[in-house]
Amino acid sequence: MRHFPEQRVKLNGLCPYFTRFPLRFPLERMAKAHTGEWALDPFCGCGTTLFAARLLGVNAVGVDGSRIATIIARAKMQQLTPKAVIDRATHILTSAPMTETPKGPFWELCYAPETLEALCRFRASFTKSLLSPTDNALCALLLGMLHGTNKGETRRFFSNRLPADFAPRPDDAVAVWTRRNLKPPACDVPSMIARRARLLLSEQPKAAGGSVHEADSRYIKLEALGRVFDWVVTSPPYYGMNSYSVDQWLRHWLVGGEAVPQYNTGRQISQQTPDAYVADLGKVWRNLAVACRPGTRLVARIGDVTGADAPPAVELLKASLHNAAVGWKIYTCRAVRNTSPPSPSRPLFAPPAPKPVNETELFARFEP
Repeated sequence: MRHFPEQRVKLNGLCPYFTRFPLRFPLERMAKAHTGEWALDPFCGCGTTLFAARLLGVNAVGVDGSRIATIIARAKMQQLTPKAVIDRATHILTSAPMTETPKGPFWELCYAPETLEALCRFRASFTKSLLSPTDNALCALLLGMLHGTNKGETRRFFSNRLPADFAPRPDDAVAVWTRRNLKPPACDVPSMIARRARLLLSEQPKAAGGSVHEADSRYIKLEALGRVFDWVVTSPPYYGMNSYSVDQWLRHWLVGGEAVPQYNTGRQISQQTPDAYVADLGKVWRNLAVACRPGTRLVARIGDVTGADAPPAVELLKASLHNAAVGWKIYTCRAVRNTSPPSPSRPLFAPPAPKPVNETELFARFEP
């Protein structure tokens, strides 16, 4: 696997995301890709595969049903200067009209009043369905700063103590903050944005071609993009992990969503039964086939979720490729070696799902 200077990969850490896989996964799997080839991730999430493709000089297309996911992923493909993002943030903070701030114990304890007012000004600019490249990059930057736990004197996150990769339910957060007498931090919002923009955007890899689409991979018309793909590198939703949208409710609020968690599964692969899950995944593989050349390589990472009443995840994945019946030939499966160290202490907030077990990478080719 090629190695890159630390500064050039910092942009991949733009926004912590609970279900993100490590950058080394797509880098290793596309190690033999040639400059100018095309890669596709039909479940692109926060854009790790797309960023890996950019590092390798490979063009890439990402699809995801989540607006915040596509904003973050798109930012990892853009070439913008820190100054452009900082200037745009300053303009919004000094000229955008003030809007009503959300009310209630959660909002009073999560953000200092001045911080919440600033976030509401940004929110008013980010509710548009289509953001300019500069607004998209700024929005992605803020999504990564919206919540987390600050350590030391330098502020990185705007919120009271929270996980950085998901947002707990408001009542759970209020209970912890009240019990521990935790207060929201005073934030110099413009300075924090400037510092973060310079850290992440000062040195970036050369931009490659491609695009990101907020859409349903079961139905998106990929042939309309005019691309033929050489690689599909992805990680489908794991069966039994069905809270992707609600776990990011606070970030959804920043881009125009409700001020309370919303349970929306409209663009998600069905989790009702294993058979429904297999059928929906099969629709994705069938849909991809129209835009893949013979010999396209597919690598998919999957894992079991503790407590899910279903066959092994890799068997569900195999069944979905078989059900697609368009020529995806499975060659091998490999167990993923877990290199994450165990957590040294019990977290303040329980994660939205147990850490997946028995993760596997499946390798296939398109041979119609």
